[in-house]
Amino acid sequence: MPHATVISDHPPRKGPRIGPMPHFTVIIPTHNVAHHIGDAIRSVLAQSWSDLTLLVIDDGSSDGTLEVSRQFHDPRVQVLRQDHQGVSSARNHGLRRASSPFVAFLDGDDRWMPHKLERQLAHLARAPEVGLSFSWSRLIDARDRPIGLLQTPHIQGITSRVLLLENPVSNGSTVVARREAFEALRFPSGGHDCFFDETLTHMEDLECWVRLCHQTRWQVEGLPELLTEYRLHIDGASARIDRMLEGHARIRERIGRYAPELIDEPAGPATARMLWYAARRGLVMERTVEEVLELVRAAEAADPALMRNRRLERMLLLTALGLRRLPGPMYGWVRDVGFGVAGQVQRRVALWR
Repeated sequence: MPHATVISDHPPRKGPRIGPMPHFTVIIPTHNVAHHIGDAIRSVLAQSWSDLTLLVIDDGSSDGTLEVSRQFHDPRVQVLRQDHQGVSSARNHGLRRASSPFVAFLDGDDRWMPHKLERQLAHLARAPEVGLSFSWSRLIDARDRPIGLLQTPHIQGITSRVLLLENPVSNGSTVVARREAFEALRFPSGGHDCFFDETLTHMEDLECWVRLCHQTRWQVEGLPELLTEYRLHIDGASARIDRMLEGHARIRERIGRYAPELIDEPAGPATARMLWYAARRGLVMERTVEEVLELVRAAEAADPALMRNRRLERMLLLTALGLRRLPGPMYGWVRDVGFGVAGQVQRRVALWR
């Protein structure tokens, strides 16, 4: 069983340390998240490890994101703007400017816990073979409220095949990596150096992690601590799930070009996992009963064996859907209690894996 360190209350370092080469370059790629970018930036500036440079790469926002970002006068913050080219382009922009030995990514609508950088730097120091460290995440809603659910994937024995099938990194805001690991992924494209594939518009980070595991000597490993707050948005959920499934098909095609052995198995199991994930997310994000059931049936059709092994999860999901028949306030209370209990179960199961 991996040891989970309890977050301590020791005080942070006092004041930013601005040197010729800060230990960390934090990259926030952002586009039209004016309501949340301020919280994201504040969560970086509040880190107990204060020796950092923060690069906010505004990817052509039109909602005031750039203006909010420029309100921070901390000398560690640099705000850069580019025409709208996508999140991969924004991340690449930040990486080309980064000179620190360690880099970290935070999406503009997510947040970090105060000791995230310190904890994951210690993780990398203990494990010199690890090039990319990721953490567990707590899910929050658009109003900053914890939903109760967690992302607590397994943290060790992660191969390129496991990444493609399950994506234990979970989301792009969990990652702290060695700059040297990204240098091993550098390739020319469009007249400049790239690390993330700019032709991919969804799940592009997963393709990068798979490439890191497959083509370099670096390992990917997680830290069993809740250090990231990952935001779920209800608006546009259907479109995002559709893009997620389409994006997974595209990255399988792309990975097949340099690692055909990773996709020599039928796409069914990976597709079923994605559909099951979409069904569970649909439940959390209040999609209609019919939409969630359609995703469940599609997952069962893609890989019946996988879903037979998830009978209990399936029963719980269908029970949760049935509870929607309760009056609104009662359903809301039962839902919140249920998510809270589920989150506690997730954490206990993860710690005993």
